[in-house]
This record gives sequence, structure tokens and C-alpha cells, in this order.
Amino acid sequence: YQIIPVYSFTIMRKDHYILWKDENVDNSENQRYFNEISKKTQVNIYNTKSVDQALDVIKRKQRVKFKLITNGGGIEQTGRKLIDAAREISQSAFVCLVFAYDERHLEWVSQRTNVLFTSSSDEFRKFISLDLNEDAIYNFAIELQNKYGYHFKINKSQLLSFPLTSRSSYDG
Repeated sequence: YQIIPVYSFTIMRKDHYILWKDENVDNSENQRYFNEISKKTQVNIYNTKSVDQALDVIKRKQRVKFKLITNGGGIEQTGRKLIDAAREISQSAFVCLVFAYDERHLEWVSQRTNVLFTSSSDEFRKFISLDLNEDAIYNFAIELQNKYGYHFKINKSQLLSFPLTSRSSYDG
């Protein structure tokens, strides 16, 4: 007798997840981005439409590091509200990316530590694919500053500081 498996899958424990908040996550452009990055990345990606939905994900996964990507959120600046609330929950000034076409959001982005801005889908993809380590994130932030002439408040020691995350038994 021989058993032939019908399905085979691998369970991987990743060191972080990606949280992407955009009120227009269902539009064709964002769906195209989401499908593309879902295929290329090997971490979980959660996309949400509202600040409350995003905060629910963060609260449920409080002990896991993450990359936060948000849009600007229009006049209401929901991106700013999400970043502020997420940082309050995580008790840190971890790195966040604002992916928006309206450069007026740079006013509030430039006033916050470790908040980056891009309107380029290439930089958006690059941020997603970056390893979650200080040097990679820091170099990416410097590239954005040099390329676009933006000034970001970068605090390298806080880029990936997540005090509430528990160290895995797999970490050395």
C-alpha cells in the first residue's frame, strides 16, 4: 500500500507581518498591488479600509513586529490618526510608510519620527520587500530623502523597536 498526499504545504513562522490601510483598498489599482505583493512576499499581508479595522489587527497581534503602510487619508488625515494610535498601542516610534499621491501629507509626515512618505509605487514595493532590519530600513529612508529631497526625522534606534513583542524561542 502507498499513500499519496493530495496536498502538501509548509508552515513558516515569520518575524513580522505587513499591515496596509487604505480606504480605497478595493479599487483596481490597489487590488493589482495587493495581488502582486501577495504573490511575491512570504509574510502575511493584512489590508484594511479603516483605522478601526487596522487597530483591531494590531491589538490582536500585539506581540508581533510589523510594517505599517497607510495612505494619507484625505482631509481627515486618517493615516496620521492610524500611525499615532498604532504607536500608542505598540509603545514605540517604529517605521511607517505613507503611500499617497498628495504631497500635502508631507506636512504632518515630516513632523513625526520614523514616518516615511512616497508617491511612487516602486518605492512602495521596495518597502514591502525589505528585510526587517535596521540597516535596510535606514538605507531605504536615506534613499527616499536623497531621491526626493524630503526631510524625515529618522531615529535609527527606534526604527524597529517593538517593546511589546515577545522573542521567539527560535531567536538566538
